[in-house]
Amino acid sequence: MGALSQLKLPAFVKGKGPDLTRRDDIHVRDTAPIILRTGDGVQLTDSIWAPRDRNKRPIFNFRSDGRSLGNST
Repeated sequence: MGALSQLKLPAFVKGKGPDLTRRDDIHVRDTAPIILRTGDGVQLTDSIWAPRDRNKRPIFNFRSDGRSLGNST
């Protein structure tokens, strides 16, 4: 959380917070720690890396897939 203090945004953690154990790699569909921007600051949480879009494809590398975020909602 020290690095987040430089942003001067309050950081929120729900429950026990994310598992911040160091890992050498995170694969698609693994649960991993993420930082979400909230209206009041940032929230530290765990989430699935590369969630799926409405067509059930993983969202992780749009450019190599020839996709764009321009039409997303």
